Amino acid sequence: MLAACSPSGHHRSTPAGGAAPVPATSAGPGPTTSSPSPTTTGLAPIAWSACPGHTGWDCATVTVPLDHIHPGRTIGIAISRHRAASASHRVGSLLVNPGGPGESGIDWAYSAVEGTLDKALVDDFDIIGFDPRGTGRSAPIRCVDGPTMDRFLHLVPDPVTAAEVDEVVAATKQFTAACQARSGDLLPFVSTADAAKDLDDIRAALGDPKLTYLGFSYGTYLGATYAGLFPTHVRAMALDAAVDPSEDGAQIAVGQAVAFEKNLDAFLADCAAQSSCAFKAHGAPTLRAAFDALVARIRDHPMPVAGGRTVGAGEAVFGILFPLYERSYWPVLARGLEDAEGGNAGTLIQLFDTYAQRNPDGTFNNTIEANNAINCLDHPVPPTLSAFEALAASTAKQAPFFGGPLAWGSLPCLYWPVPPTTHPGPITAPGAPPIVVVGSTDDPATPYEGAVHLVAGLSSAILVTRHGDGHAGYPSSACVRADIDAYLTALQAPANRDCASSS
Repeated sequence: MLAACSPSGHHRSTPAGGAAPVPATSAGPGPTTSSPSPTTTGLAPIAWSACPGHTGWDCATVTVPLDHIHPGRTIGIAISRHRAASASHRVGSLLVNPGGPGESGIDWAYSAVEGTLDKALVDDFDIIGFDPRGTGRSAPIRCVDGPTMDRFLHLVPDPVTAAEVDEVVAATKQFTAACQARSGDLLPFVSTADAAKDLDDIRAALGDPKLTYLGFSYGTYLGATYAGLFPTHVRAMALDAAVDPSEDGAQIAVGQAVAFEKNLDAFLADCAAQSSCAFKAHGAPTLRAAFDALVARIRDHPMPVAGGRTVGAGEAVFGILFPLYERSYWPVLARGLEDAEGGNAGTLIQLFDTYAQRNPDGTFNNTIEANNAINCLDHPVPPTLSAFEALAASTAKQAPFFGGPLAWGSLPCLYWPVPPTTHPGPITAPGAPPIVVVGSTDDPATPYEGAVHLVAGLSSAILVTRHGDGHAGYPSSACVRADIDAYLTALQAPANRDCASSS
């Protein structure tokens, strides 16, 4: 599976046979013609009520057309609101999206107000979380039950032999057929362009004449698509951990594989240099050799863990990928690898479960299913099975560990019941105000080049470069936060175009 992204480190990928949460990629270009003037008329007032279990938050549903082109049937988009702490300084609503696709923006907003977002934003804005269509509480895509998903994700993520390929293809076809059987009426209508139109409906229902938006990872694609569709409806927009709308599914997979491999090498080099690092070479000539031997052993002989499950190649690959999102997770990864060296894969399965959003009772949140459904509409993939095999082989030469799994990651899209509705290309958004785009030089999930290319297309973009690793700049860089906060609150364009890793 490819990887999806969020600033909290939940960048999702699923094994080749698995419902591949595809990377926080960007769909093809949205229309760039100016839309009608913003309006707040013709919409029913939002009926807010207290969010269960979340003091200080209001929740509601905004009704939108299932098909924006041919309105008729409607669906509900779940939203939440945390009122501006400083009523006298309130600027308006700030809509936030954490990435994915498939992540719940409501759940992320709850935690973001407590930690990720600076006080300046929480004071001056009503923070609005929302679950994009197909996700979480908003007409969720559902495909399979928990045990079926377990079997799906347990498959080898990089099939090599003919038997492995046949098994992965058969399971993938079963998964896509299940998505059609359970959610076929929704599948044609969950593209990012559809979600961007919902975003404008939310803006209007809130009574905001123009949109103020902060998006991370895949959320940058959603924001850029909105700007392409509604350039004159934007008040201020910041896009952190930007993705490239000009790349197709294969290009995204290669870029992510190379970036994650680079971060894996950095992790192993850092571990080798630290006597306190838990993972040891155990007689191997290098720590990379010890790592390669361990993962080969897991692939050949999956390790039993509690609950009757086993950790095989699928769980190991994505249990290892997840902590590479953020350097602070590296010690956990090192301990997990060392424990697995001794036959205990408990930490690896915990990392995998967090990444795949598997609940303790064996059920799954719908992140994987939504991720596939959205990305298969947004990103064309190689057109044949042989093309996937060739892509996996070539990508593995550049990224020996992650190349195969990420190249195979979007295989469900080859058999998806609905063809892509968007195509790669720049988003220009003429007439939009400045759009602040942040890229981090060693981001494993959204490589820096994506930010450069997004800025090159957008007619009014400002590029802020953060030098450092980890996914997204705002959570870890005071420099990035200062630039974004000042722009969103006071429309002050960034003074810093270059943020050092330590700032």
